[in-house]
Order: sequence, then C-alpha cells, then structure tokens
Amino acid sequence: MDNSPLAKLPAELRNHIYELALTNDKPYIILNCLSKKRSPTLERSRTPGLVSTCKALRAETTLLFYASNEFRFGSAFLDRYDGVQAFRDFIKAVGQANAEVLPCVTFDVGTVMCINEYLRTSITTVVLCAFEAAKDLPHCRFRVEISLKIISNDWREFRIDRFELDPKDMTNSISYLRTILNQMRAIEDSAQLAGMLDDLALFERKVVQALNAKA
Repeated sequence: MDNSPLAKLPAELRNHIYELALTNDKPYIILNCLSKKRSPTLERSRTPGLVSTCKALRAETTLLFYASNEFRFGSAFLDRYDGVQAFRDFIKAVGQANAEVLPCVTFDVGTVMCINEYLRTSITTVVLCAFEAAKDLPHCRFRVEISLKIISNDWREFRIDRFELDPKDMTNSISYLRTILNQMRAIEDSAQLAGMLDDLALFERKVVQALNAKA
C-alpha cells in the first residue's frame, strides 16, 4: 500500500473513502462462524474485498467495517446449530476489539404461526446471547425479528414483527419480553408458553445475581 495513491491521501480523507466503501445499507448474513477461522464466513456476494486486500488495509479498515454494519443470524442458522455457541464463536472469530464496536446483531427467527418448541428454543437462545453480551459487549444492540401471528379459537389475534433486547439494561429487557409473552398467553395458553415464562424467570435470577456480583 505504500506506493498506492491511496496511501498519499490524508488519513481523514482515507477514512471517509473507507466508510463509503464498507458501509452497507443491508445486514450481513452470517453463514458460518467457526472460531478456528480468522474471520466469520459472510455472504460472499457482499463481503467487501477492501478488508482483505493487504495487511495495511486490513489494519486500517477492519474495525470500521464491524463498527459500520449490522450482522444477522438467520432462522436456518438458529434452527440447525446451538445458537449460543454460534454467537460465542462469532465473537471469537471477529475478535474482541472488533466485537466491542458492533452496533447491532439481529436474530431473524423467521415466520412462526403457533407457539411451539422452535419458538421457545429461539427466544431462549436470543436471551442467553444478550445475557452473554451484557458481560462483554454492553454497547451492542440486539434486535430480534420474528413474524408471529397467532389467532385464538374465538378469532382474537396477536401479531409481532420485532423486538429489541438491550444488554445494557437486561432487567427492563426481560420485563419487556415477559409482557409480550403474557400478551401471547391471553390468546393461546399452552405448556410451551408456560415453559417460556419459566425460562424467563430463570434468566431474571441470573441477571440479578450478575448485578449483585458487580456491586
């Protein structure tokens, strides 16, 4: 890069060029995040080559790349793999310094038409990942996207498209999620939903214990 015209530009101008080249208005879908790899496998069609052009450019651009984009775990990924371990592997693959600047991680649960085991597992995974992030990535925002439509026998309807969990305030995040689950319970009371509320109570105790340990 030393002989490149890019290297002769002022740092401020280079950073502006990098920002334009690296920022994507759509999230990057995580396809694989094995920690043995130097970086996670993303959608190849939109992975920028700039971060892998040379060592000098990689050093200048990697942090900005992770700080400027949203990363998404898709529903197929959550369905096939241990979502919590996948999230841990993603952080290891990205590296702690890059992970700390992630602005948003999205978990796309997909379309769910009823309260079932997949829904329970997905929400459990997301809350556990947010709890993990609360320890190591307190500035990262977690968004859960789920297309959920439940209609009761008397035609009452419950819909939800997305909600967010804030690792900086897990107590309120859990309270918010409990409100959503109780709204669902008013439409369809089931063993799965009761189990989800029990899971949430367990998470809440863990959060309280973690907060007391910090105090």
